[in-house]
Amino acid sequence: MLWEQNKLEVNISYILKDTTGHLKLVAYERGNEENIIGASGRLENGFITFQIPDWDFNLDDYLLKDLEEGYEIAFMPIMEHYNVWCAINDLQYDLQNIKGLQKYLKYCQQNDITPSVISSIESHQINIMKLYREENQGYQIIADYTINKVAYVIGHDPSAPSPYAVWRTSHNRSKGYEIGHYFETFDEAFADFKERINDEVDKQVYLKRKCFMKERNSDEAR
Repeated sequence: MLWEQNKLEVNISYILKDTTGHLKLVAYERGNEENIIGASGRLENGFITFQIPDWDFNLDDYLLKDLEEGYEIAFMPIMEHYNVWCAINDLQYDLQNIKGLQKYLKYCQQNDITPSVISSIESHQINIMKLYREENQGYQIIADYTINKVAYVIGHDPSAPSPYAVWRTSHNRSKGYEIGHYFETFDEAFADFKERINDEVDKQVYLKRKCFMKERNSDEAR
């Protein structure tokens, strides 16, 4: 590696990986963030390293473009996520790699990189998740409600035979979408949405009460 040859101490900003196992990474010298180093290759074959000019490096042409071209995030420390969120917040109207942006936001959703996590790093309120266009099976998610870690969503696809759908999922969508109910009108979908949410609330309250009563009876028996 270039930093090993020059005996540099670096911080890795991120590592990307494609479906073939090819890796790309970006790092910068510790104490000198203008010294940016890139690397590309495979673990079994070694890496080609190169200097990235500070004036050339930007979020859109590097991270988001690579994501759009098929790479996935393999590693990114939370501080780098904070930097990416700040950059997206500042550049949101000028970004060109929109599919890459949506892919990054989906990664954040699935890995619990939330506005509250980002704001815990610095007292700076940022919410780029409002830019996320969540989709499932071609339906754009237009409403969601979360109870603990269970969520219900409404999807809309005007070209589908049943333009509205309601799914059960997890708070971060990590387990996918299940038990889809399909409807011709929004009112029908919304009624199902509300009914399933109420049923979930009743279920969770019952389970919590049952657990509480079990613990209390156990304490009284001692």
